[in-house]
Amino acid sequence: MSNILIAFFAYFIDRFFGEFPFKLHPVELIKEWVEFFEEKFYKDTFKRGVLLLIFMLLIVATLSIAIELYLIILPNFICIIASALIASIFITHKALPDSKEESYEATLRNTIVAPIFYLLLLNLPGIIIYKTISTMNSMFEQSQTKHKHYAKATIFLNTFVNYIPSKILTLFIILRSKMNKNENN
Repeated sequence: MSNILIAFFAYFIDRFFGEFPFKLHPVELIKEWVEFFEEKFYKDTFKRGVLLLIFMLLIVATLSIAIELYLIILPNFICIIASALIASIFITHKALPDSKEESYEATLRNTIVAPIFYLLLLNLPGIIIYKTISTMNSMFEQSQTKHKHYAKATIFLNTFVNYIPSKILTLFIILRSKMNKNENN
């Protein structure tokens, strides 16, 4: 039940307040860690891409689990609100109005549906790990020629973790379409 409350509050915190003004946003931290790894260990091979993915997921999983373990010792209400505030950082609803028509579905999936899905499924570590994978994928998509082999593991994992959220989004779109059709008749 608390995951549902956390997801509910996180969505509405993001919806009404948007991004909080951080000096260093967690997504920027993820980018810096990837750049650090590339600087020290880059080689355009699948093996190095897998090492980067493992390195990033271990760091992020460890930190997010530590945060969650700290939060669960707090009183339940404070834990829910603090978790919702943290989770809202990884839901980027405000990105939707700026997206183009053809990328709207992918933006909706990556900014709302998948983060909330992983928050509900795996608590704070789920949403943070999802956003790490998504951020890494976006970074590699922007520089495809440089990271052709290096990024394959991240691209594969991103496709895998978005499979179920894509199906959920498709179901919502079909249901909404049918509801609109019934209203018009």
